[in-house]
Amino acid sequence: MDTACSTHVAAAFDRDELLSRCVGRLDLLERVLTSFEELLEPQMAQLEAAVRHSDHEQVRSLAHRLKGASLTVSACALSRCAEQLEASAKRTSPRSLDE
Repeated sequence: MDTACSTHVAAAFDRDELLSRCVGRLDLLERVLTSFEELLEPQMAQLEAAVRHSDHEQVRSLAHRLKGASLTVSACALSRCAEQLEASAKRTSPRSLDE
C-alpha cells in the first residue's frame, strides 16, 4: 500500500479495532483491506448507477451490503453513511409504501 493511500485508509477505518479483529496479524489486516477495496469499487459503481436510475430497491440492497462490509473492516463512518442511504432508499421505495 502506498503512503498516500495509507493515509486515506487510516482516516477511513479504525486500524486498532481491525487489527484486533485480525488477531494482531498485519498480513491478515492487509488481505482484509485489499479484499474490501476490490469489492468497494464495483459496488460503488453499481450504487451510483442505481441512484442515477432511481432504483430505490437496488440502492437499499447495495447500501445494506456496504454497511455490513464497512463494519467488517471497522470503517464506521462509511457504515453510518451507508445506513443513512439504506434508510432513505427504504422510505422512498414504492415497495415500502405498500407494506
